[in-house]
Amino acid sequence: MNNNNRARTDFIVVHSTRTKPSENLSAKDITLKHRKEGYFHNAFHYIIKRDGKIEEGRDIEMSGAILPINQPLITNQNSIAIALVGGLSQDGANLDTNFTFKQFVSLRDLVKQLKKKYSVEVVGCRNATNSNSCIFFDVQAIVD
Repeated sequence: MNNNNRARTDFIVVHSTRTKPSENLSAKDITLKHRKEGYFHNAFHYIIKRDGKIEEGRDIEMSGAILPINQPLITNQNSIAIALVGGLSQDGANLDTNFTFKQFVSLRDLVKQLKKKYSVEVVGCRNATNSNSCIFFDVQAIVD
């Protein structure tokens, strides 16, 4: 087995791109941004744009690259990473749950689709990393 591939899938972790609402980044934009930051590829498996369009980032079979390395339970090697475009205030100074209704609908549909293939728990990145630097809406209220 390739070391970059996930051995199993136990979690879906919902992230934000930590971008302003005016920045409607595509998966290609995020891949370029992440490569400049030293990643091999897009760190997220799926990106949900402001208009609700779902784009593929990293190959679904590969381990993610967004969680901190020394996570005890939820890791890049056992999770799928979904990113909602947005998450910062327009001035870029603060976290902001400024996601669109279309993004939440697409998130719910994508999670439902992935749950047909994987037996997973869905969490927000704040729950996965116990960090205040992540989005802070109730993911369960959206996907259940």
